[in-house]
Amino acid sequence: MLNKSQNDIVVFPMSNLLDTLHKRHAVKNFDFRRKVSNEDIKVIKESVRLSPSSYNLMPCRVIEVKDKEVRHKLKTASFNQGQITDASHLFVFCSLNELSSEYIQRINHLREEIEGKEKNHYQGYVEFLQDMAGKKSKDELMHWNAKQTYIALGFAMMACASLSIDSCPIEGFDAVKYSQILKLSNKGLTPNVVLAIGYAEDGEILQRSPKVRLDTSDFFLDI
Repeated sequence: MLNKSQNDIVVFPMSNLLDTLHKRHAVKNFDFRRKVSNEDIKVIKESVRLSPSSYNLMPCRVIEVKDKEVRHKLKTASFNQGQITDASHLFVFCSLNELSSEYIQRINHLREEIEGKEKNHYQGYVEFLQDMAGKKSKDELMHWNAKQTYIALGFAMMACASLSIDSCPIEGFDAVKYSQILKLSNKGLTPNVVLAIGYAEDGEILQRSPKVRLDTSDFFLDI
């Protein structure tokens, strides 16, 4: 219900979404004793799966690092940031190194199957995508693919926040060492960003300050 002030100004109550966003913080100190439930992890994974990508080519892949020894190696390659080992779960968001003609064809055959279309219904569109991808240099393609992973990252972070689960996005790591440790070159992947997921230590929660953000008028400019 809308509330009116004495000056008859309409005041909208803060939505659950905005309340969630105000509470979200990048956690520096996770409580290693607390684990996120399998049910909640499934929801977070599904939010990543449902995230959008350019032309729906889905060039993002996520490595869930469960092995403790591997996570310790990744911590060393992450300038010894504690979140890497202390968080309940660790996701490494990666992008495909290429978009082959076969891969593009496969994605659109999947679309035809799900939509109940005849095979090769989207062949003209497939050829457009193959031509578009083929004209990009390797660096351009990898940069384009990498940007898609950040869309998926945002969906994962929002899912965590909606479930009252803490998270921390991390770009401070040695990508070459990550690739070696996780053997990503064999998978045709490049690491872009890491997401640590879990619950903050009580002390950090108590020390949280209000969010520091520019005013909306600084973000949105009228032309």
